[in-house]
Amino acid sequence: MLSTEWVLIILEKWHSWAILLSLLISTLVAISGVMPSIFVTSANVLFFGIYNGLIISWLGEIIGAGISFKLYRWGFKKRTENIGSKYLFINQVTQAQGNKITILIFQARLLPYVPSGLVTLAGAVSNMPLLPFMLATALGKLPSITLEVLIAYKIIQLNSLWVATIFTAILIITIVVMFKNKK
Repeated sequence: MLSTEWVLIILEKWHSWAILLSLLISTLVAISGVMPSIFVTSANVLFFGIYNGLIISWLGEIIGAGISFKLYRWGFKKRTENIGSKYLFINQVTQAQGNKITILIFQARLLPYVPSGLVTLAGAVSNMPLLPFMLATALGKLPSITLEVLIAYKIIQLNSLWVATIFTAILIITIVVMFKNKK
């Protein structure tokens, strides 16, 4: 059901409401916790252009993460006392204090292969306030959304060496930041 073409059809059909519909679709994708957002990002780039598509996609990710955070906290916080024992990342976030939680969420958002739903769930079941969660999400999502926009705009081909290089650089930066934080 969710594909770039489907999102484009919706945006074109309801062009007067396209920005709000894109944000709504992004929010629903975020709430699902498992659906990839690349389809929405690609449709945004094709419909709104590279710069506006980037901004709308980024805002959609942030709004979706914030609403998901509140919903997950409301629905899961009391029911997930032992969830950290199943997922190391969630355990790390729930055990962290102060700015360390924000840094962990930021680092996880930088890594494109970490599911957004898991990161949002970790923040929601922790004692992290909404504002630091939103800040970490906004800053951490910017590189991955930019990469998705570049892929959608075909500046970078998915099978290109550049993609591997960028993912490797993000991973190395994240590892370096993690080791600096442990000292």
